[in-house]
Amino acid sequence: MRAARLGVVLGGGGLGLLAGALVALAVIPGGAWRLAEAGRLPASAREVLARLPDLGPVSLAAPRSPLEVVGEAVRRVLPDGGSAFEVSGTIRNPTAEARRVGEIAIRLMASDGRTLEERIVRPQAATIPAGGQLAFSSVAVNAPAEATRVAFALRPDPLDRF
Repeated sequence: MRAARLGVVLGGGGLGLLAGALVALAVIPGGAWRLAEAGRLPASAREVLARLPDLGPVSLAAPRSPLEVVGEAVRRVLPDGGSAFEVSGTIRNPTAEARRVGEIAIRLMASDGRTLEERIVRPQAATIPAGGQLAFSSVAVNAPAEATRVAFALRPDPLDRF
């Protein structure tokens, strides 16, 4: 994402691709030093890369949330023959500080564990206080006929990456 932004700032095209490659190599352990020592870059680029710190391994994964989600689902047959899952649950914050809450993914799953559909529930509050909890409920209408169970997962709040 940063490489794409850098490419837009620098005008995109080949220059953006070069900038993206340099950013990618700069976060590989020892990558900046190896690239600067290769001697295949203009002197100005080698000077910039040689000054970059070696960050070691960099994780681009979202941090794991300490929040816990517990829910239940009841399948209902609708008058038109279709079905719906009524879902409800609680998000708990077991920590000693308030936490932001992301979206709740409700996964409609087949008996073999395949995810057939994913529905999103947005919690009613943006944060949960320390030691607090937040209830949620929703209805997944027109659920696939082969859906036999429901799984819940918290999506990370986008702001947790910063």
